[in-house]
Amino acid sequence: MTVDSCRRKYPFVYSARVKWGEMDALGHLNNTVYFRFSEEARIHLFDDLQIPVNSLQTSGPILAYIDCQFFSPVTFPDTLIVGSWIEHIGRTSIQIMHHYYSMTQS
Repeated sequence: MTVDSCRRKYPFVYSARVKWGEMDALGHLNNTVYFRFSEEARIHLFDDLQIPVNSLQTSGPILAYIDCQFFSPVTFPDTLIVGSWIEHIGRTSIQIMHHYYSMTQS
């Protein structure tokens, strides 16, 4: 998937370059990095929606739950495109989904 096709499919798109130091002992992108990329995508999504996330505020969004399903390994060098959307808006919660696309495995 290209960045342009991702932008047509998802309302919010974030691009993340994979760094060599983010690899695990097997040469794959460390699982924790996917969560950092999700965090960056969420922050950009909140910024686009003008939802303040300043750490000096007394209230704001918190992360209550996160999980990730891995389908194929990502290695350096690569760029991941993160397509994000809001799946559900509740009274006190927002469910945000992310899909990752490798630019080298397209």
